[in-house]
Amino acid sequence: MHTLSRFMSANFRPWWLANLAYLRPRLHFLGIKIILKPQFLIPILYTACTIVFNLVGVHSVTQAGVRAAHISLITLFLLFWASDHEFGARLLGVTLGTYQSIHRISAFMAGIQAVVHVIITTQNIKFSVSDASQFYGLMTGCMFLSLLFLPMVRRRVYEVFLWTHQGCAIFVLYAIWRHVDSSVSKRWVCMLAITCAATGVLQIVRIIFRNLASRNKLVRYTMETLGNDICRVTLLLPKPWKVHAGERVRLSIPQMGLLHIFQLHPFATVWWENDKNGAAVSISLLIRARSGFTRTLLDRSVVGQKGWAWIDGPYGPSYVGPFGYVGEVGDYGHLFMAATGIGIVAQLPYIKEILDGRLAGQVRTQRILLVWQIEQDGDWEAARDWLQALVKQDNGYMLKVIIYNQMESSSNAPGLVGHHDLITIYGGEVNWEQQLSLELKEQIGTLLIMVSTQRSVRTIMMQLAKRNVKQKVELFELEFQPWSSPNNRLCALI
Repeated sequence: MHTLSRFMSANFRPWWLANLAYLRPRLHFLGIKIILKPQFLIPILYTACTIVFNLVGVHSVTQAGVRAAHISLITLFLLFWASDHEFGARLLGVTLGTYQSIHRISAFMAGIQAVVHVIITTQNIKFSVSDASQFYGLMTGCMFLSLLFLPMVRRRVYEVFLWTHQGCAIFVLYAIWRHVDSSVSKRWVCMLAITCAATGVLQIVRIIFRNLASRNKLVRYTMETLGNDICRVTLLLPKPWKVHAGERVRLSIPQMGLLHIFQLHPFATVWWENDKNGAAVSISLLIRARSGFTRTLLDRSVVGQKGWAWIDGPYGPSYVGPFGYVGEVGDYGHLFMAATGIGIVAQLPYIKEILDGRLAGQVRTQRILLVWQIEQDGDWEAARDWLQALVKQDNGYMLKVIIYNQMESSSNAPGLVGHHDLITIYGGEVNWEQQLSLELKEQIGTLLIMVSTQRSVRTIMMQLAKRNVKQKVELFELEFQPWSSPNNRLCALI
């Protein structure tokens, strides 16, 4: 058995990573570049299986329409079984990205099946709005179309999108219940509503448990502004929990206004302080203003602002590896951490957890290199204290920090800062291939590339990982990825 395990690790796993996990074939259609990922195989297989179910045992067009309606109803379970994406992902034990993919694929399939049902049915009947079943069938179709097109405005008006999306979803269930005739279908719709409501109640109970320790002990926050568009929020927890790197919480600050009381926004947990039992009594978040909640938070903040907040979580952490392979970062002998801009918030917790684990003899990691590209004013000030605390804790044992400031000239001499001058700062931009090549010369065990960077850098790191996979190099794209520019609203979490 041990021999088989060694064979799989030495031969099959490198082949799997190079030819499937890190494969990114590119197609061009009508001038549009399409990047195909291995994860697309799952929805393709799901679609193929659904088409088979559409056809098997169907002997007439009418039966095909009924079958499409039944498949659409069954698919709705994947959409309504949890009232919230984060909570649904936690219940299933999958990452948020995986759950969102399941949700999108299921929504698309349910919509397509509903369209097929409508097209076939309208061929045999004369539509009349006075017929309640036909009218609510039309309303269901309209709501499906709305739900499919609403994500187009998600980036710009997230709060409006969320409320509208949830409202349309609720109306879909009601319209379907009014549309269907059979008692079996009505019971199925009722079960969907009950399941969604039950998971919603469970989430509310969890939020209350996490926030209310006693009548006078709530989640308190303090906020410190760092520069023009970034701030640090520290939350004092009434009920401590053991924090893991990669976790995030969803935050609401009621004093920002009535509309913000029930708005929860996700942020990565960057830092935490433990009690004597190893549970966190406070956590810290790093927030860069973009629009909506984050911009309002920064605009209304004052120096040393304090108050009470609501949190939902924790959620996460991420898992290492594609296709459900679960591993621990501390199982890798060598870590190469790449970060750009605000992406540093995703790397700091892993460094902290590894250093704490080394003191407890719980990790195998022997060497860590953090390469961070500073992109905007305030980046260094936001993470400086935490970075200096980490290099002081490590004291030169295994952590090396290299920072590139693209706002400085590359001709400037490198600066040394931090505990015992263990942090090196260069001007200019990072040559990622050169940094990795130098690190491979001192490789200890399997090297894990951990990436929280702009998309262009992630592409480079993917290529480097694929090229060096036979040298025991693997890639881990963290769930939090920074947006490409101040005007780009694409961001994994905040």
